[in-house]
Order: sequence, then structure tokens, then C-alpha cells
Amino acid sequence: MTITDPARWEDLFTRDVDEQPVQFVQPADTDRPTWVAYEGGTYLGTVSAEPDGGRPLWRVQSTREAHHELADAVRALRRPASWPREREQVSHWARRLLADETLTALDVETTGLQNAFAVQIAAVGRDGSVLFNEYVQPNAVIEPAAVAVHGITPERLASASAFGQLLPALTEVGVRVGTEQKTGVAVKIFDGVARCLVIASPGRRPRAGAQAALGP
Repeated sequence: MTITDPARWEDLFTRDVDEQPVQFVQPADTDRPTWVAYEGGTYLGTVSAEPDGGRPLWRVQSTREAHHELADAVRALRRPASWPREREQVSHWARRLLADETLTALDVETTGLQNAFAVQIAAVGRDGSVLFNEYVQPNAVIEPAAVAVHGITPERLASASAFGQLLPALTEVGVRVGTEQKTGVAVKIFDGVARCLVIASPGRRPRAGAQAALGP
């Protein structure tokens, strides 16, 4: 759709959202820019278009959410019924973490998803100060899909330190390194491999941390 005025749109049209066709049908009992959305014959909900500086603003009827892109409105319609409860749970979790003045956020970029090694480790304090930010020599192949996400190429890591050389500095910011196995995504990454995990160290700065495969 290239027409910016929703009033000129068709009564029936299809738009691919996340590679899935979604059908939009305008109800016969209204002349407003409102469409009912179906995916695979399943009713998703209703969206309406409102003017917003020359482009439509898509509003989800059930929640009154407004989105600049029709695709985002469809994604909102796809949410499960449990989404409001889960969103509140996540918000409560985030508020509890952010209330902790000793919070340290840990981010690790890796060579991929399977049997992955770290290529960059960063730690940021609750006040936004960067406590640690270093590239890591993984001694492993970086998957093209991983490079497409984080942009870290083998050339950028040519002079990077091995993980063992960075360990003292990581310890200084309160990161504990161990070999204990975790569940969920970590199991998929570390299955069958004795990799290291970066986790929060009880009693020190980090109270929440990411898990990642580090170098040998």
C-alpha cells in the first residue's frame, strides 16, 4: 500500500506481516477507515486508521494502542491473552532490579548460537557508567548470522585479548566466572561443551547478569 490516505484504501486487501499474509476486511456497516484483520482464516481483531501528519496512525481497537506501522498493529493483535499479565510481571521484575543500587548489567556478544564463544563483553553500572567493555579473541569461527547482528568481524578481533587475560579485570567489577550449567538458552549454547559462564556474583556488585560462552 502506497496510498497515505486510508479513506482511499480498498475494502479488502492483504498485507504480509513477518512473512505471513494477513487479510483486512472493511465492515459493510461503516464508512470509517476501519478493518477487521484475519490471519489464516483466524480473527485477530480490528484496527482503524487516523491521520497523523500526512501518514496514517494505526489504532488497535481492543487496547487503543497507536502504531505508526500497520505491521506493528498486527503484531499487537497477535499477542496471547496472557500478555497483560506477563507484561506486568516483567515490569515488576524490572522495577525491583532497578531499585537495587548495586545493579550491574552484563552484555555478551558471541560467535553464534550453537557452541558459541564470546567476542565482546561489557558491564554497565546502574548509573550508566561503563565498568568493562572489551573485545575477546574467541579462537573460533564467527558465524555470518552473528556478524550480521553485532557487526564484529574477525578483522576487528585480530588484536583482541584472550579471555584468560581479561579475567582479572572482570573479577574487579564483580563478575564471577564458573562452569556450572544453567537451563534454557544457556543449555543450548553449552550442551556437551565445558565452557565458562558469566553470572552474577552474590554479595558483590552484579545482582543480575547475562550468561554467555567465553573463550577457553
